[in-house]
This record gives sequence, structure tokens and C-alpha cells, in this order.
Amino acid sequence: MVTQQHYWNGVRVPYITAWTAESVPVPTIVRRIGRGGEGIGYADEEPLIDRRHEALWVRTGLAPGRGRPDFARVNSLRQKRTMRFGLCQVCGREATRADERTLYLLGAATPYLRRGDHGRTASAPEVRARGA
Repeated sequence: MVTQQHYWNGVRVPYITAWTAESVPVPTIVRRIGRGGEGIGYADEEPLIDRRHEALWVRTGLAPGRGRPDFARVNSLRQKRTMRFGLCQVCGREATRADERTLYLLGAATPYLRRGDHGRTASAPEVRARGA
């Protein structure tokens, strides 16, 4: 899986960064009652696209490299891809070995990443070490 590295004004843009051309209309949020109890969802929700393991994903467009990078936002589609396939959030290439697992705990203000016997706070998948 090869991903194109994007630059803006000479600065490397991380793979999961959102671009201004990726904005989408804000969907209508509704109250839902499901297997896990009461929650929220989109009025026009597509369960296979908008949810994974009961978690509602932010909607976003897909146009990397078009417009300007918005370093304050994450593209949720690329973020899902990095988490699902163990990719680096900066370069988009494989970051974890096949025999390792990464656990992302949801429900707190900040998700926690736990690997082995040491835990650390993370809001996104790990960054691949240079030269690794």
C-alpha cells in the first residue's frame, strides 16, 4: 500500500491531516436508542460507513493534497485507516508489526493507548520512527 507524501510551503503534511477541500456539510444529529442504550447518530446514517463497534465517526471528504492543510483537524477516514491497518499517522506506511496489537480505549476525554506493560496517552495512532 503506497501513499503519496504531501508538502505545503515546504512543510511535510502528516497523512491524517485534514485539507480544506475535504470539508462536507454538517449532518443533522439525532437521538438514537440501540443495543448499548441511548446515544446519538446521524439522521441519514449509514451504519457500515458512519459507525464501527458502536462508535459514531465524524464525516469528512477525501481530497488529500487539495486546498490547504488544516493542521488543527484530522481526516477521520485516514485516521480510521491508520488505526485499522496499523499505519503511521505521519507517512501513512505500516507502523506496527503483524504480531503486535494496539488497544484504543474510548470513553474518556482523552483516549489511552496501552502497549505491553507501559501505558501512555494518545489521541491517534503511533508515529513510525525514522528509518524504521
